[in-house]
Amino acid sequence: MKYAKESFADVIEEIKPLLKRHWHEIAVNKDKIPFDPDYDKYEGLEEKGILDIFTARDDEDTLCGYCITFTLPHLHYKTTVASAVDILFVAPEHRGKMTGVRLIAFTEKKLKEQGTAFLTHHVKPAHNFSPILIRQGYAQQELIFGKYIGV
Repeated sequence: MKYAKESFADVIEEIKPLLKRHWHEIAVNKDKIPFDPDYDKYEGLEEKGILDIFTARDDEDTLCGYCITFTLPHLHYKTTVASAVDILFVAPEHRGKMTGVRLIAFTEKKLKEQGTAFLTHHVKPAHNFSPILIRQGYAQQELIFGKYIGV
């Protein structure tokens, strides 16, 4: 497996099919909220130095996982640079082989090199990978609740 930081322009077309698989696997309210990523905004965030894309590729250079983060000075602690994982996905056929663990570790290493002091992940109860995060030194910080309230 090869891990890298890649640009939006270089990877977006390869990521799109994985994003759709990811959405089918984990999204809530799929019957009410359609899959419709705002690729222009993602690209704009990268141009502003906020978005990073970290990837995992197999020996044939096929994209099999990604970790997309947002990084900026924390709004509550302006002297602390914080990163939040927007989405983390490893294709099911590559799970159980340490791909996700190594992708998380690679992401941490690169973000730290860029000056990030704090990194957060969110975990869906139906796809709970918190044991992996705990083994890598993470601790639960808070719980997030959501409710579809319509439009």
